[in-house]
Amino acid sequence: MIKIRLAVLLAERSLKIRDIHKWTGIPMTTLRTLYYGRSNSVKVKDLEAICKVLNCGVGDILEYVA
Repeated sequence: MIKIRLAVLLAERSLKIRDIHKWTGIPMTTLRTLYYGRSNSVKVKDLEAICKVLNCGVGDILEYVA
């Protein structure tokens, strides 16, 4: 199972979904589904944009849990 850690990363940095939306232009609905871990797929361009603004890697956002 792949776990999405966006909520954890934002909490660690005291950021909100709206901040990521403002900086990247990713739609709020997309960010909400990622934030709450309800997404079944993620666009590579969205991951790239999130990694860029949070200065992190894809492995920091997505985690494999056996």
